[in-house]
Amino acid sequence: MGFEFDPEKDAINRAKHGYGLQSGSDLFESLVWPIEAAPPVAGLAQYGRTDGEPRFRVLTLDHECLLVDFVFIVRGEPGADYRARAISYRRAYEADFIALFGSHVTLEECLAWHAHCVDAGRVPQGAWPHSPLLEPRRANYLARSVGFAGLLTESIVRGDIDITELSVEPADDPDAPGFSRATASLVDSQGRAECVLDYFFNGSRGIRFYFSLAPMIGYLFNRRVVKAITQCIAGCLRERGNSMAEQSFLGATAKVWPRESDLHLERPDEACPLILSPSWLHVYESWQRSGGATGNYRACWGIQAPQPRPLVLKGDFVDSADREWLSGAKLRRSEEIHALGWS
Repeated sequence: MGFEFDPEKDAINRAKHGYGLQSGSDLFESLVWPIEAAPPVAGLAQYGRTDGEPRFRVLTLDHECLLVDFVFIVRGEPGADYRARAISYRRAYEADFIALFGSHVTLEECLAWHAHCVDAGRVPQGAWPHSPLLEPRRANYLARSVGFAGLLTESIVRGDIDITELSVEPADDPDAPGFSRATASLVDSQGRAECVLDYFFNGSRGIRFYFSLAPMIGYLFNRRVVKAITQCIAGCLRERGNSMAEQSFLGATAKVWPRESDLHLERPDEACPLILSPSWLHVYESWQRSGGATGNYRACWGIQAPQPRPLVLKGDFVDSADREWLSGAKLRRSEEIHALGWS
């Protein structure tokens, strides 16, 4: 199968989306003829026709591990004359993935593609150095490489972490009448799980590490953790007759994150333990040089390593028919955490 595009449309697409159709050629070849590795396909759908020819839309990760939306038509018959013609090529975001396809790609597939891109020199190796201000015991457990979802669920099952403050709150938006979401707190009530909660946020295989690799990798890791928590407490929710909470927690944009009001984050000082992620430090230093004028004030939060107490589980907004409503504030969350370490 060949690949072609209109040079005039290539220039238009580049001006509009920052991507030339030519740059889609390598990615398309990786999808059709994967020699070393194929990018994970988050979704592929046929929709409509252009001049009688079938039009396809695919969401996948590009060679920088960023989610892209690629639209093309197929011409000719299978064989020598069979070819694809690019229609558009642009960055895609969490909202595109959720709205179009749901969860049709795995965390492992994305991590494998990221490793391939690292080997090819397209993206940097994931690094997670902490500042020397961490006290030795904390630095030791944060540096470990563990499967966090299993570690967290084991702590819940043992009773080291309690699920408290389960509540339902209505959407505070006139566009979402009848929609509510469930929230709950994950609390170290026994004084035995401080390290687990800390590792979730600051550890070398915690949630922000995965977001630092790529937005989609962080999104899928968050989904895995939220699903693991929900499975642990599903029985309790059903006993209480609270099926709405379970549906909310299993929603596409449900998240687990520290309770921000308890962190008291300010501009970091010389005594503040930091996560020395190169990309986040670069944004923070640019923000400092601008005197705080760039708008990326969250960069000074993203490089910090506070100890979260507690974590908060927040579900999707759902209604009585189990329909989900996506808040506009959530649609770029993964991108923000990837860029800044915070959202």
